[in-house]
Amino acid sequence: MLIAFLFAAASNLSAYWNSDKVVLSLCGALPVDAQSAPDLVHLIGELSREGVPPDAEVYIVDNAQPNAFATGRNPEHAAMCVTTGLLQRVDREELAGVLAHELSHVKNRDTLTMTLGPRLRAPWRCSPILRSSSAVEIATRSELSESFS
Repeated sequence: MLIAFLFAAASNLSAYWNSDKVVLSLCGALPVDAQSAPDLVHLIGELSREGVPPDAEVYIVDNAQPNAFATGRNPEHAAMCVTTGLLQRVDREELAGVLAHELSHVKNRDTLTMTLGPRLRAPWRCSPILRSSSAVEIATRSELSESFS
């Protein structure tokens, strides 16, 4: 049991420190700066000065799907990622709205919650004792789904 606890603690600490790097790496995000994407970096800087978090690192993913996301464990270690599809499809005002939304996730520490929430839920899925309360919830869900079929 102690080994499992230590493994879980190490895994959660690793997720806390490295989840942003893992996500950015998995989607093939490339860092940009004021030289390579001046409009995007300037826009994020403007939004940051208006009360959102400090300047976030900026990344671009070469993907036709219009999308953006924020990641990072706290506002000081935030990263914003935008796809090329989003940059091609929206104007500056719409992009500012999307980026402000993503920066609000950083400001409110939603990115931390999204990172650690599933990790902290894992013991309930693995432990038979803790899972017993979840079994009632699952049984109720299956009964509901059967009643609607």
